[in-house]
Amino acid sequence: MIMKKITLIIALFAALVNVGCYEDKSTLADNPIDGVELTIAEEEKTIRVGYKEQIDVVPNLTKGGSTDLTGLEYEWAINLFTGWGNSEYEVVGNEKELHTVLNNPASGEYYYLRLIVTDTLNDNLQYSFLYKVYVQNSMTDGLLICDTKDGVTSDLNLIMNDKFTQFYDKQEKIFRNILSDKGETYPALIKSLAPASAGYYPGLNLM
Repeated sequence: MIMKKITLIIALFAALVNVGCYEDKSTLADNPIDGVELTIAEEEKTIRVGYKEQIDVVPNLTKGGSTDLTGLEYEWAINLFTGWGNSEYEVVGNEKELHTVLNNPASGEYYYLRLIVTDTLNDNLQYSFLYKVYVQNSMTDGLLICDTKDGVTSDLNLIMNDKFTQFYDKQEKIFRNILSDKGETYPALIKSLAPASAGYYPGLNLM
């Protein structure tokens, strides 16, 4: 009886060892991997961009400590709604550097911008990096112009420059079709606009 128990235990142990072992037939089993790393300062992980303004991200990537990034593919995507729980992403770029205009609405919460790097030379091994992006309202004050394209509804346009916008020192910006870009126009003709000011604007006369 004791001999049978010992034989049974040895047989079970051998079976468990066989189950726990498998043959790795991928190329990763024999070749050392040059990992992809992103070198970034902590403050650079948070990006602030104005609504409808271009976002520019140039990641400092290395592969095995080298700047030779042969075989890497890139996918930039941003989630459609703020918050960690939102898993719905929109692809916004497929190059190493990201230079694009985001369509996300302005929000006090951050969006996640995700960079997925795929190493096609190592069985499509993937690396994921995250940035926090705050989309801020870039339309502050300026010259507001109303127009209509169908004689029935109205849209708004905003001109921002150093003559119309307080403390503005950038190139002139014109935001066209503000309402229709958000999915709807004003359902009537706007026949007048009332000027408003949050402070004193030296040298600016509203007519």
